[in-house]
Amino acid sequence: YWNPTYIIDIQNFVEVGPITTPLNPLGLIAGWDGYLYLTTAGDWTNMIDSQLHRLDPNTKTVKKTFDTFAASRMTVAGDYRYTCHTSWMDYQGDLNKSKLKNDAVTDFGPANVYYYNVAANPLTNYIYAMPEGMFMAGKTVTCYNSAGVEQYKLSNIGTRPSAIAFLTKTIHRVE
Repeated sequence: YWNPTYIIDIQNFVEVGPITTPLNPLGLIAGWDGYLYLTTAGDWTNMIDSQLHRLDPNTKTVKKTFDTFAASRMTVAGDYRYTCHTSWMDYQGDLNKSKLKNDAVTDFGPANVYYYNVAANPLTNYIYAMPEGMFMAGKTVTCYNSAGVEQYKLSNIGTRPSAIAFLTKTIHRVE
């Protein structure tokens, strides 16, 4: 239930201040527009599902709560923000696409699939949807193009794929 989100000045590595957010913050990304975008896990006591919020780091306030869809994880590719969610309140799954400039939301990918996370390849803008389902072997990650058309699947990759990292340069191990 912890709910402040802390802003850090990375040039001086000092805390600028907290933003009091809705309960259970999950993910945070910096937007192209100067805002921060935060997903929260919801407030189960009051039956509020996961949501996406726009935060203003200058005024340290929540500027908008996107209440037309649930969102627990997100990524950005090109001009769009992609969110996914599996609701334990109604057992529905969603994968949404919203335009960064005007927040117009469209469904993306198949409906009623339980998603755990979503990632974007920065070189191709392909979207990778990772399924929910704890401790179930043989999970499949599905890759979509920006129009939501399935490109391919990565099958039998473990019990719960939860994150993907895309490397844009060679990483050298330090010994």
